[in-house]
Amino acid sequence: MGLFLNQNEQRSELQSKIAADLSERLKTQAIETSDTKPQPAILDNQRGTSPLAWLWILLVVVALAGIILVLR
Repeated sequence: MGLFLNQNEQRSELQSKIAADLSERLKTQAIETSDTKPQPAILDNQRGTSPLAWLWILLVVVALAGIILVLR
């Protein structure tokens, strides 16, 4: 069984059918795979930064400033 190709147009009929089929496959794949990725287990136990973190940062800055003043 052969395929009849109409070469009068810029694209042949076969090329148009293949392009339509591929675009349809891409659409269905995009729908199936959108936002269905599982989250890694390491993300389960994450917490936000506690308010005491700013205190530690302040203490480190003060300590560094003290060291710089002592060494001058």
